[in-house]
Amino acid sequence: MSSRAQQVASVVERAESVYWSTLRDIYRDVQEGLKEAEDVTLNLTPLQEKLEEVEQMEYQQLGDNMAAVMEEVRRLWIRSEFYCKPCRIVVLLQEVCNLFIQTSRKFLRGEEVMRGLVSDPDPVLDDVRLVIWTLQALKEAYSQCRTQLENQQQDGVAQSWDFPSHLVVFHLDAFLKRLQNIQEVLCVSLQLDQLDQTVLTGVSGRMWTDVVQGVYQDFVCHVTALSDCNCDPVDPDDQSFELHLDQFHVQIADLERRLVSVLSRAFEDCSSPSSAAKLVEMFGFVLDRPLIQDQLRPHLIRLVEMVLVELDQTELLFYSQREKSATFSKFSPTAAAGLCWTQQLRLRAEDTLSHYRTVESLYLDSGESQLVLQRFQQIVDLLQDFRERVRSDWSRQLDSDCAFILEQPLIQHDQQGMLGVTFSHKLEAALRELRCVSRETDVKLRPFAAGLFTCRDDITQTYLSLSHMVSCYNQVLRDVLQVELPLIQDQLQDLNRTLSELQRNTWSCEGVQHLVDQQRQRVLLFHCTVSEARANMDAMTHIVQVSQSLGPLQLPQETHLISKEG
Repeated sequence: MSSRAQQVASVVERAESVYWSTLRDIYRDVQEGLKEAEDVTLNLTPLQEKLEEVEQMEYQQLGDNMAAVMEEVRRLWIRSEFYCKPCRIVVLLQEVCNLFIQTSRKFLRGEEVMRGLVSDPDPVLDDVRLVIWTLQALKEAYSQCRTQLENQQQDGVAQSWDFPSHLVVFHLDAFLKRLQNIQEVLCVSLQLDQLDQTVLTGVSGRMWTDVVQGVYQDFVCHVTALSDCNCDPVDPDDQSFELHLDQFHVQIADLERRLVSVLSRAFEDCSSPSSAAKLVEMFGFVLDRPLIQDQLRPHLIRLVEMVLVELDQTELLFYSQREKSATFSKFSPTAAAGLCWTQQLRLRAEDTLSHYRTVESLYLDSGESQLVLQRFQQIVDLLQDFRERVRSDWSRQLDSDCAFILEQPLIQHDQQGMLGVTFSHKLEAALRELRCVSRETDVKLRPFAAGLFTCRDDITQTYLSLSHMVSCYNQVLRDVLQVELPLIQDQLQDLNRTLSELQRNTWSCEGVQHLVDQQRQRVLLFHCTVSEARANMDAMTHIVQVSQSLGPLQLPQETHLISKEG
């Protein structure tokens, strides 16, 4: 108080004036008001600055700053002497909520929301979801702030907000409910808009496609009528939009019932899980609608039953064909073909399970779901046990065959004196099975099979060389004439002595490939010599025959080249 005012007050007080009590009350009120103004200025300034900062941000950034805004409100409640009263803090919180509601309405723009229903619902739906998330973040920040205050005490006194929360978020909840209704409309628009590209096949496919297109055309008319209504969808106080919305929901329910009629007939025409699963995938964008899902539940149950029947047929096929080796393949080893066959059965079971997966999220019967998964796992375990048994038997038999082959001589004479590769058919079979083993990573090879596997390429090349050598040797013996035999007897005996070394060596001996190459060259040289001599003899015979037919004076003047070796 100024000195002059103090003098006036002193004079009035000494004079016991009737104005003294009034002047004293005015002075006290002014002091209280000044104190409150200073307190408000000091404690509200941080919140005001934070709100001004938030208002300058892009809307996408608001959600991450809601906690910071509510933190400033919490500090105001704790520090301020005059704002620690429920009546004042409730009004302040309401104003904060209203601020973000107005900011959200400016961001969405009601006319853009209505136009987006027809033109392009996707961007509008993204904006609506962003606003819902942002305002939910505001409510979450308010709840966290309230919880913190409940757990906080100052000078032994609780600082909690003991007022009902609905007083603060009443308008916010109404706005969120309106946004959720708009979101539902936009989602329905996106779902039913896909009906335009739907085409059903089958005997009645054309007729049902026309029905679906009729549903789509009616949907377009309803959406257009809703978008043309003269109301603000983001204004929660505009109740006319709620009336249009209720009418739209009734129309959508009628369209969904028409779709159920089409889908029910289409499901009845499905004869296999694959066709039913394709139908589910085709209309999956509307099957999660509560009304459609509820009406189609019997058909979804039938699809699950078809899946179980298909799994049973897979198991039955396994039991009926597992002992029939001819079922597997005629062009592959029995074991390899059996493994391939079981793999095909597993793929069939997995395809069947994938058909169930298409409706698993729609069909919420946990008992049936467990039954399907158990049946699938039983078949997988059954096939896996069979595969392990086949691998074990295959490994044991292949090792036995390889051990037998490795101990056999490379070649041997038969009763007619012809040469042959020892047990060539078994060797070919073993090499063929080893090629199949190279594609089966789960087959564990035993020692003899592993040894033959590591050098299978060299043995294959050696076997081909031996087969060629034996073929040339046998051709000479098969085509030689009795009069020619004395001429080649010495060379033949020398050749047999050298070939006897191959008869003493086995496939497990070292240096077999080098030895076979050497003997092969000798046999090929012998075969070539005999073949050229026979060709020269045939040429001379032909000359003699021609000269005899022409007579002594009509000899043709031709030169015939005859090999000296002939």
